[in-house]
Amino acid sequence: MSAIFSLTPNIQRELGNRPYEDHQRESRNGGKAECQRATAVVDALSIREGLNKDQLDYVELVGDLVNEYEKHHVAQPENSAPVEVLRYLMEEKRISTRQMSRILGKDESIVSKILKGERSITIEHARKFGHHFGVNPALFLRLSDE
Repeated sequence: MSAIFSLTPNIQRELGNRPYEDHQRESRNGGKAECQRATAVVDALSIREGLNKDQLDYVELVGDLVNEYEKHHVAQPENSAPVEVLRYLMEEKRISTRQMSRILGKDESIVSKILKGERSITIEHARKFGHHFGVNPALFLRLSDE
């Protein structure tokens, strides 16, 4: 367990280093607050460079747990325009354009153009957005003319 929480002194100061048992007790008693804290951890670590394999595995695991929780407990927007879904999720998760560009592995200007409606969301983008936010990638694509 210590390998998981030995993220680096800077990350520990930013995120805290509460014992695993505290996290388990809270998740049984109040999932929403725990999910928000876990999301903050994933968001903060996902934009960091130089994480080792154990740290990357930890980020992936916590991200998967957050996604699974949100699938069952957070309403998924279904009838909104793809760019509105993206804006909503970015705002909800407090993700900046810069952070989103890192998630895509693209230049920040591409995300800005997507948000302004000057560029369409590609299938590749939709997959990355879906994976990051734990939603169906189809939410980011206009698949029918309804």
